[in-house]
Amino acid sequence: VMTYSDHVDTDAMSKRSLNVSEAVLNITMKLHETQNYYQAMADTVGEIRKVCGSELCSLFTVDTRSRKCEFINENGRNDGILYGLADSMNRTPYETAMNWEKDLESSDSLLLDDLSIIRERDPAWYCSLVSYGIQSIVLYAVRCQQELVAFIWAANFDTSKIMQIKETLGLTAFLIAAVIANHNLLSQLEEKSSIDAL
Repeated sequence: VMTYSDHVDTDAMSKRSLNVSEAVLNITMKLHETQNYYQAMADTVGEIRKVCGSELCSLFTVDTRSRKCEFINENGRNDGILYGLADSMNRTPYETAMNWEKDLESSDSLLLDDLSIIRERDPAWYCSLVSYGIQSIVLYAVRCQQELVAFIWAANFDTSKIMQIKETLGLTAFLIAAVIANHNLLSQLEEKSSIDAL
C-alpha cells in the first residue's frame, strides 16, 4: 500500500526501518558503481538476494519491443539458465515472462511461502519449481512507465522478512527499471546506427 503526494517528503526515508533504508541505499549504490551494465545488474541481484535471505536470486529482463529476455544472476548474464528455465515449462523465455505477468493477476508481486497458489494458476511453472527444489518464491514485476521491463525472482527466501522484502523492492524497483530502460534505449540506438532500416 502506498500513499502518493504532490510534494516531496524529505523525511520519508527516516520513517522507514533501518534495515529497509540500508538495503535501499546498498541497492542504489550497486546500480551505479560501474558503467558495465551486466556487472551492475549482477551486483544488484546479489544485494537483493541478501535482502530476501534467499538461496537463489535473479533478474529476468523483458524487452517487449523485440520480445527478447535475459537472465542475470550474481554471476552475470546466463543464457543457459534462461533457456533451461523456459524449456522446463515448454515455453520460450518471452512466453515464460508473459505467463508470469498473468500469474501476478494485476498485482506487481507474489511473495509466497507456499506454492499452492502457483499450482492453481500455472501448473507448468509449479512443476518446474518443484523439480528445482523450490519451496517459496518472490516474483516482483519491474515496470518503467507502466511497461514491463523485468522480473525480480528470488527462491527459498526468508519468509520472516516478507514485509521488509516487499517494502525494499517497492522502493528500489523504479530505480532498477530506469537502468534497464536506459540500457534498452541505448541498445536500440546502437542497432539503428549500424543497421539499415530497409
